[in-house]
Amino acid sequence: MKLEMMNKLYGNFWRKKPKNFSSIGQLLAISTLFLGLILFIGGFPTLAIASQTIKEANAAADTLPLNLQTLPLPESTRILASDGTPIADLYQQNRVEVSIDQISKPMQDFLITMELI
Repeated sequence: MKLEMMNKLYGNFWRKKPKNFSSIGQLLAISTLFLGLILFIGGFPTLAIASQTIKEANAAADTLPLNLQTLPLPESTRILASDGTPIADLYQQNRVEVSIDQISKPMQDFLITMELI
């Protein structure tokens, strides 16, 4: 009784599959396969480039020395007169090397703190 009443009121559309369902499903399946194929093909060159870059970085890291050479700091050049009195100091950075004993404790603490930050 209910089935006959539903057929009279609404027709048979409530039992039918939508007309475009199969074509939409096919389009979705084809586009998914196409995008998957593009990603698969595009992934190989990306992996090859990344692999080669890692190999070259490892080779370059192997050639580095374990202990770096400590070079002297650039200091100022002092021009002296014939009697030994200074005439001029030429420098790009005015540095004077001192031992750790000549640096005050607060300054040592400050420098260590700045290195940690």
